[in-house]
Amino acid sequence: MRESIRTAEHLTKEDEGAVALALAFASSIQSKLDDGAGEKLMYGPYTSLGKLLNDLGLTPQGRVSLGLAEDAPEEDEEF
Repeated sequence: MRESIRTAEHLTKEDEGAVALALAFASSIQSKLDDGAGEKLMYGPYTSLGKLLNDLGLTPQGRVSLGLAEDAPEEDEEF
């Protein structure tokens, strides 16, 4: 995730707070996974991290919604 953030040219200084929050969520998730408490992630940090990554344009869906995707994949398109 850090590499994605580092190379995301669309992020600006104004995004620093949201990026810091995303990194904190990711750290919290990793800590819970390491402790074997992954089942507690479904409705807390995991969901929040996904929404935040979308909002920052760090997911395919997020890039499309921000107009950053050059060619949005068709819904039926396979990888």
